[in-house]
Amino acid sequence: MALPTREAGWMATSNPLLTELIEYHDGVLDTNAVLKCLSYGQLRWKIYSGRWQRPCKGVVVAQSGPLTDRQALRVALLRAGTCRRTGRLDSRAA
Repeated sequence: MALPTREAGWMATSNPLLTELIEYHDGVLDTNAVLKCLSYGQLRWKIYSGRWQRPCKGVVVAQSGPLTDRQALRVALLRAGTCRRTGRLDSRAA
């Protein structure tokens, strides 16, 4: 399933850096990365208004509705975290 394009208004924001991050990461972002572009209140509003979703702690998806397979994989990888010593993905990190 193809994602809607930016021209269709998908996930467009008034912050060019945030828009670029969203597009590059298929709409799946680490909460800390989003908070560098938005205030906590703005992020909270996007989630509680239903425009964005929070599939798990520390991860947001900049859309409503079902996730694509690619997005679900990105969510799982972000949730798994990285091993602090090696920087590699480690499913034991939480």
